[in-house]
Amino acid sequence: MPSLLERIFCKDHRLRPLLRALLYPLAVAAFAGFLSSVYFLSGGAIAGGRRSLPAGYAGAVLGEFLLAAAALTVALVMRRWLDRRSLESLGLPARGPWSRLFLIGVAFGAAMQILVYLMHRMLGYSQVVAYAAPGRDVEVVGAALVVFLVAALFEEISLRGYLLQNLWEEWGFAPAAVVTSSLFAVLHFSNPHAHEKAALTAGGLVLFSLWAAFSLLWTKSLWLVLGCHAAWNTFEGPIFGFPLSGLAMPVPSAVTQRISGPEWFTGGAFGPESGVSSMLALTLGFAVLAAFYRAGIFSDAADTRESYAKASELFFPSRSALVRS
Repeated sequence: MPSLLERIFCKDHRLRPLLRALLYPLAVAAFAGFLSSVYFLSGGAIAGGRRSLPAGYAGAVLGEFLLAAAALTVALVMRRWLDRRSLESLGLPARGPWSRLFLIGVAFGAAMQILVYLMHRMLGYSQVVAYAAPGRDVEVVGAALVVFLVAALFEEISLRGYLLQNLWEEWGFAPAAVVTSSLFAVLHFSNPHAHEKAALTAGGLVLFSLWAAFSLLWTKSLWLVLGCHAAWNTFEGPIFGFPLSGLAMPVPSAVTQRISGPEWFTGGAFGPESGVSSMLALTLGFAVLAAFYRAGIFSDAADTRESYAKASELFFPSRSALVRS
């Protein structure tokens, strides 16, 4: 019979998933610090001289790459040696229609931001001041897409990958989704202007994170939300020129807007994620995602889930699951 300490700290002869989840961010922070030290001690330099990325932006770009490298490396190591679970169950299986799921996610992210832009325009809350030259558009958007893809990888592999998977194993899907969505919102509250409309900011961020969690549940991977997250940020900031979670773009956007109208709708200085416009787009996006799932559009996705995740299929069965049963 297991001892009291074993029952507290272990589950299925492994360190408890909750404790693994608590250990993960500490390990990521330590490894990111190590990578940063190695980089600077080796005299590394990044291409801050590119016209698409001003020199003042170079440090932020480097930080995103180091965080993504640390988060992915630590997640893989811990999943293999501490969790003793399959690496693919983190959510990035390189088989099945992963590229199609990624592109569907890109379409979701772009479409939801286009809807936000159109709502602002139709209601008279947005006036276009200028459009960037086409050649400049391609350069800026291309560079931004790479950066935002890396940033999305860091957030998704951390929150919807390692943390959600372990909390899912500990508590089940719904509590894990709520906790990681709340954490996603809390992490963004260090951004400028986040506290100006705190309730709306928290609501918008939690809603996006719940959308992301359900996309993982229904597509069995992170590929769709990875594409959505990168496209959402790229269209919101570099293309349409909205503030991106309180951050102004360091380079001219493809569209330069003058935003007016009620801040509860537009999001004000924090951007649409703190406004009702973004919530409406996410609600419609959630309805479309659910319809796709129920129609079996994701039924051919590679199933690399662990048993605790497969049990959650009963939570919201697709048409193909109902047919199999």
